[in-house]
Amino acid sequence: MRSAYDVISYVEFGKIIRKGKQRVKPILQAKYGVKFPRERRRTRGNENALAPPPPPTGNVTETSDDRHHRQEFS
Repeated sequence: MRSAYDVISYVEFGKIIRKGKQRVKPILQAKYGVKFPRERRRTRGNENALAPPPPPTGNVTETSDDRHHRQEFS
């Protein structure tokens, strides 16, 4: 029979809702054969993804759109 601690620890969508899940998870797996989906670790987003593109190389001439944009915001 499951104890109240086990039932409270393993409640919804196969996720542990207790802070001490590293202790509870193996107990539930051993006692009751509960299968847990593998947890994916969240990694920080790639900081370079938000960085502006590198400046163009070579001889780049200013277009009329560039001049208009610069005048509009200066």
